[in-house]
Amino acid sequence: MKTLLMIAWRNVWRNKLRSSIVIASVVLGIWSGLFIIAMVSGMNDQRLSSFINTNLSHIQIHNAGFQENFDKKDTIIGSNTLLKEIDTMNNVTAYTKRLVLQGMASTAHGNYGVKIMGIFPDEEKNVTDISEKLVQGTYLYKLKRNPIIIGEKLANKLGVKVNSKVVLNFQDSNNNTVSTGFRVEGIFKTINSSFDEENVFVKYDDLAPLVSLSGKYHEIAILCDSY
Repeated sequence: MKTLLMIAWRNVWRNKLRSSIVIASVVLGIWSGLFIIAMVSGMNDQRLSSFINTNLSHIQIHNAGFQENFDKKDTIIGSNTLLKEIDTMNNVTAYTKRLVLQGMASTAHGNYGVKIMGIFPDEEKNVTDISEKLVQGTYLYKLKRNPIIIGEKLANKLGVKVNSKVVLNFQDSNNNTVSTGFRVEGIFKTINSSFDEENVFVKYDDLAPLVSLSGKYHEIAILCDSY
């Protein structure tokens, strides 16, 4: 074995240029592979963290079947009792309650399907980071009546800016069509352009009476200490 190693070593350096190129190629190939793996892993971690912090949170609670068809009547049964139980859980950092409706956002520039999130701003900013993603305007506290925050991509499609009017069209709990004007208070931008294009946020207290769902919720999002 010793003899074979000596012969191999001599052969390696018999042609120094060729051997140097081969060694450099192997080193560069290994380094490139490790770099790509690390970059992809980092991107996946960032994407997961973004989904959790921007929209999903750690846990979401819905009525059975709600996410299959987003039926506005599928509110969470016994939500008040459930919220009291959540308050007693040690690993829960924060939670928020939401109404979730499918609808249309309309301006003179066009109509686009959106998910309308009726939120409690003070609760929401403890669970998600939308309030930190604003590139224009403020986070649902400046305008007293029917404020809305929308994604930058959707704002560009609708041709609106801060203080512009957007009409939301949706159905109430009795399947009657509701068309109400909201004024843009803020515009946000995340790393997920699809999310920015498809989601708008309004105050729960403005949305719930319009759909006759005051005191009811479609979704409870929970942020935990760890996951």
